[in-house]
Amino acid sequence: MSTAMWIFGAVAVPVGTYYCTTFVQVLFHRWFGHAPRLSAIYSNHLHGHHADYRANNLTSDTWVEAERHVLWYYVIPLAPLTALAAWLMPWTWFFLHVAALGLTIWWHLHLHQQYHLNGSRWSRFAWFQRKRALHLRHHVHHHGNYAIVEFFWDRVLGTYDRAPLPAPARVRCTHPSDRT
Repeated sequence: MSTAMWIFGAVAVPVGTYYCTTFVQVLFHRWFGHAPRLSAIYSNHLHGHHADYRANNLTSDTWVEAERHVLWYYVIPLAPLTALAAWLMPWTWFFLHVAALGLTIWWHLHLHQQYHLNGSRWSRFAWFQRKRALHLRHHVHHHGNYAIVEFFWDRVLGTYDRAPLPAPARVRCTHPSDRT
């Protein structure tokens, strides 16, 4: 393999992995987290995360550790895609794919947690404030803004909602025990 081809792959594989993973997150969140196609996932998401962070309690001083994550359902599409990558790619590109996949999943979890924390270290950045507002809007209306990281996928899928949060949804929860 030529040096130029290796460099192309070294850039294209992580970028492609990132965008493919964020697309899968949006689709699966919409298809399974907000529709009873697979009742265990739907119920877990509805009675877990959305129950912990209702419209009147969107943020907290601490992350709700008891939250029931449904991240495991992303394994359904990502495992076969990773197996296909292992079969089709040179090993160096495959390792880049696995590293990018791990970092993308970590970024997704980290950013999502930060959206719900009062005083997040990212709050000083305008990009974070925009993404946080979109995500919190999702908790108020549930029928849009399914992305966690890349909201342009919501634009592509017609589920983007940029309306401001209603005043009652701006209530700040100071501690998880304050939730009613």
